[in-house]
Amino acid sequence: MVPILDIKSPLAPKIVASLPLTNSVFGPPVNLAITPDERLAIVANSVNIVSDDKGGLKQQPDDKL
Repeated sequence: MVPILDIKSPLAPKIVASLPLTNSVFGPPVNLAITPDERLAIVANSVNIVSDDKGGLKQQPDDKL
């Protein structure tokens, strides 16, 4: 999960939303880009857990923004 914080009051930040991204052994999403005017942030998920053809699970690169 990636929380979106309102930091108008730096001493009392508030979570205003959260993005439900999966976690893995590689860790949480680590790809983040913020526009120079700080109005837009893009978060990319690193991996996705999917079923393999043997009934197990495998990790594959994810393409979610």
